Amino acid sequence: MDGMSGLPGWGMWVVMIVGTAAFWAAVFLAVRALYSGRDTAGSPDPEAAWAADRLGERLARGEITVQEYEYLRAESDAVPVRPPSRPPHR
Repeated sequence: MDGMSGLPGWGMWVVMIVGTAAFWAAVFLAVRALYSGRDTAGSPDPEAAWAADRLGERLARGEITVQEYEYLRAESDAVPVRPPSRPPHR
């Protein structure tokens, strides 16, 4: 209390400001922790999906055998189309 006026003193204002800043910092860090764990490298690549679709079409038309399809599909899955844009999160 600030004397007899009944208003909080400067110490209470400091506590409220620090408490508010700590609350918003905790909210920010919690949201960041939730979203930083998401791995975007596992998202579907349009080029890889296109290649898989073309292989499926060739198999359906009889241009390649099932064994060739499985071999080419395994090869296309083993070779990344493009390197990840950033290193994985540790």
